Amino acid sequence: MIHDSDLLVSETLNALNQALDAKSQGQSDPQAQGDPHARYESFWQQLRPVMEKNVASADQLLLDRRLPMSYHLAFTAIKTQLTKDTIIVNEGSNTMDIGRMMLPTYFARHRLDAGTFATMGLGLGYAIAAKVNEPKRPVVAVLGDSAFGFYATEIETAARYQLPIVVVVINNNGIYSGLDKLPESGPIPVTALTPGTSYEKLGEALGARGYLCHTPDEVSKALYQAMRETSVPSVINVLIAPSPRQKPKVSAQHPTAAMSKL
Repeated sequence: MIHDSDLLVSETLNALNQALDAKSQGQSDPQAQGDPHARYESFWQQLRPVMEKNVASADQLLLDRRLPMSYHLAFTAIKTQLTKDTIIVNEGSNTMDIGRMMLPTYFARHRLDAGTFATMGLGLGYAIAAKVNEPKRPVVAVLGDSAFGFYATEIETAARYQLPIVVVVINNNGIYSGLDKLPESGPIPVTALTPGTSYEKLGEALGARGYLCHTPDEVSKALYQAMRETSVPSVINVLIAPSPRQKPKVSAQHPTAAMSKL
């Protein structure tokens, strides 16, 4: 069975081979002739409606301003503090998937994540490497609490080398989803983590600045301060709802009105 990803790799390699062949023969790149977007117009015609549907869905989710925060509300608060030159590291399941949609990147090599291979355990390594390679650019790693658990003690490495990376832990008490509290009797679900774990205190123990956030305003303020550190990493523990909630039933308010209140 041939998958879409296989076809994409094949098309990419064919285009590279054509360009290399043309260059070796002293010719111009055949892919550079004419409008480079015209070849893909039929693809964009299929993609645009899907994009618009996703944006509309996200706008509806932003209407939910209940606490604990939803993923979308937390990400919107994070986005208010990111500059265009911020290098974003994103890891986790829901955290990475939603982050890809809500945290924009403007330049090549400014987004590092696990790709499509379910890779786990790379977030802080990516963030540290990015900061060493681009010391003048802000590096913000937005990680799920489960993902953070794979390598949390690497905060000590960042502190030891005085790398002011910013680590935002999206804490929903679990893997995919968590619980408000662990059951007093009976088995604990394997996807559950201890509710309200103080990841910010763990960061402090390892040499970082720690911040605990319950509201969008607290997230924005913590990120503002953390991104101005010059030699100390920061860990921002963002408490969100343990499991997804139903979309709020709102009809009178336009979705963008919710965003303007952040």
